[in-house]
Amino acid sequence: MGGRSGADAGLEPRTYRLQDSPSLLTMADGRLGQLPRVLVLQAMAAVRRADWNVALPAIDEARRVATETRQVIWAGAADAIAGLAAAMRGEEDQAEGLAADAERVVSPLGVTFVLVTVQMARGAAALCAGRHVDAVAHLRRLFTAGDPAYHWTMRWWALADLIEAAVRAHQRELVEPLITKFEPLAARTPAFWLRAVLRHARALLAEDRDAEARGRRTVVAGRPDEVMLSRDQAVATRRGTPSCTTGTAVCARRTPSVRPSI
Repeated sequence: MGGRSGADAGLEPRTYRLQDSPSLLTMADGRLGQLPRVLVLQAMAAVRRADWNVALPAIDEARRVATETRQVIWAGAADAIAGLAAAMRGEEDQAEGLAADAERVVSPLGVTFVLVTVQMARGAAALCAGRHVDAVAHLRRLFTAGDPAYHWTMRWWALADLIEAAVRAHQRELVEPLITKFEPLAARTPAFWLRAVLRHARALLAEDRDAEARGRRTVVAGRPDEVMLSRDQAVATRRGTPSCTTGTAVCARRTPSVRPSI
């Protein structure tokens, strides 16, 4: 429970640390039915940190155990996270294929948290490919109440990508109200991820020449946040092209003019 609560609240380093021990305990006690869930949460935390050494094996194991134990929701969740990982690594076709597989499984079941991840994968893939209008269309769904992909807490995870896509698609008027809406919440929540994303958003929206410098100096609670530190270093470059990074989307294809360490 602690890992899932931490993930929902945006307390990602806590979530990341909590997943290792439950995985071992679950296997040791023979509770294989719980293992896919633990692995999916571990994989999501690792993907969002661009820690592929943890994320990719966790995804594969989650899918395998979920399939063996006939847990279609968690198998779909593993595919959705695999799609997000592929999108972040610049593998657009693979990302869409995995997202479509996950959507096909969970749409009839109305499993919101998987549909959120599906849209995050599609949005990240579009953003990495420079299809900013498409990225906005995919990611706006997470913020539209009544949409099957709407999720009150998980939408925060896509906010940085939505803001960058909207700015580059010349649709900043779509996201400025979101920033205004979320800032009072960020001021009173322990979810440092949300506070960091909003600082990133302000850097992207800033007109002055200091935007990039202020984005790179993102500090949460008076210290550099661990979630923010590993992006450029952790992502393997593709075909020798330097990787680039923003909110969730990390890819080897884009070279944006503003590259905050978020």
